[in-house]
Formats: sequence, C-alpha cells, structure tokens
Amino acid sequence: MRVLVVGPGVIGTVVASRLARAGHDVTVFGRGTRLRAVERDGLRLFNGSARVPERTSVATTDRLDGPTPELVVVAVRAHQWVDLMPRVGALGAPRVLTLVNHGASLDAWAAALGPALIPGFPGISGAFDDDVVTYALAPRVFQPTTIGEPIGPASPRIHPLCETLEAAGLPSRAEDQMEAWLRCHAGWMAPLMAATLACDRDPNVLVHDRALRRHVVGAIRESLGALSAAGVPLVPRALASWRYIPEALLSAALALAAKRPELAGRIRDPGSVRGEAELVIGQLYDVFTAQNQPTPSWDALRARL
Repeated sequence: MRVLVVGPGVIGTVVASRLARAGHDVTVFGRGTRLRAVERDGLRLFNGSARVPERTSVATTDRLDGPTPELVVVAVRAHQWVDLMPRVGALGAPRVLTLVNHGASLDAWAAALGPALIPGFPGISGAFDDDVVTYALAPRVFQPTTIGEPIGPASPRIHPLCETLEAAGLPSRAEDQMEAWLRCHAGWMAPLMAATLACDRDPNVLVHDRALRRHVVGAIRESLGALSAAGVPLVPRALASWRYIPEALLSAALALAAKRPELAGRIRDPGSVRGEAELVIGQLYDVFTAQNQPTPSWDALRARL
C-alpha cells in the first residue's frame, strides 16, 4: 500500500517505520532540519521496552502533491494540523487517518476531508534524543492506537485498517464513539501538557511538587465533568474513572510517571507542546463557558505557565 505519513515527529516516526518494515511503500512529509535528518540517516528509533535500536529507510518529501496515496497518516500537533488540513484534503486520498489531539467537534475536519476522514489517536509515547526517537507502545489493555468514524459506530472500513496497523506491530482497536473518545482524551491530556510546560524542563518538579500534581488532577476532573454536562459520553471507562479515584492515588501515579523516560524526555524537551496546549485548552474553556462551570484547578494550573 502507498502511504504518506505527514509529520516525522515521535508518532509519525514510529508509525512510518513500522509500516515500512511491514512492506508498505512509505513516504514521509516534513520540513527543515528534521526532514534533512531523515533523508540523511533514515528513521532512527530506540524501542525503550525491548531496548533495541532500529533504523528504517523511507522516501521523503517536502511537498504535498504528486501521486495520490492510498492512505495518509497525519501525525502532527493540533495547531499544525489547522494549516495542513486543506492541503491534505486536496490530495484526494481515499483514507486520511488523523492521529491528532482534539477537544472539540469534528465538523471542521469532516468538512475539509469529507468521507476520507478517519479520526484516531496513537497508543505510542516517546521523545527525541537528538534525532533518535526513544518510544514505547502502550499496553493493549490501557490504550492501543484507537480509530473510528467521525460520526457513529465503526464501519466495515475501520477493521481492515486496524488489521493493517496490527500487522505492522501497532496494537489497535476500533472505537464506536470516536469523537467523544477524542474529546475526553483531550480533557485528560491537556492538563498533562500544561504540567509539562509548568515544569520548565525539569521532571523533578512534577515528582516533588504536590500542588502542581493536585492542580493537574483537579483540571482533569473539571474537564471531564464539563464534557459530561455537555452530553459527551465519557469514554473509555478507564479515563472516566479519573473522576472517582482518590486524588492521593492519582497524584502518586503522576509522580511515578514523571520518572519514566517517555514523560521525563517530553518535559526536558517540550518542543511544540505550547501551541497545541493553547489550542486544546481553548477548546475545553469553550465547554466550561457553555456549561457555566467554575475552573479553579484549571485557573491555578494556567497561572503556572
């Protein structure tokens, strides 16, 4: 299959490498020094779980034109996707899998991409060490790569795509409420992104600062509460449980997570997190305003940025 991967960041690098190793014809679209590094050295990765270095050669491009791919995989930050969306839509690809963080309705995406749109989210975490991506795949029981339709349950086209990803070594599942899943996930992830920025490149801040962790837990609960009040189903169930698990347990879990290489690496090198965080937080505040919901934890967290 002819695949175009938009964005050679952490997620795009892992997905492109896995699909290429599975025998697909993969081209990576990017810009600047990162694209030149891929052209020169290929995709360089280190599987943190298996402790195995990997290197994969792929075609590269800095243009969104040429032969129409059979599948486009979009793996960029949410604020970057806003500008790229019409250009990807103009490619006319039959399937566009978006692995992008998003906290609002998918109407604008569907208008730009039409029936090609397949929203999803990756079950991948990682960070750059120079031009090497150190990554881990999320356990299947926690969060595999999740994909579905913009509206309604997963259609027959979703399951073959899951099988393609599975065959490439990317655990995947179909979701029947993908828009709600993305919005709830954004409600959980945006406070973590804000905490990443508040740490000022020092993972020990999140490890030792109980007040920061308390603000993160509170902000997640405020986000999920507002989404529920707005009629958004809280999915997956494991995420919804953040509203009820004792704060002390969640705070301890955040402290432990900050010691792991994936999150610690992201804190040390936040990259373009700020632009995405501002966009997604703005989407959540639109919900807070519509529901007239107080946001003391979110306000305290934002004051740390």
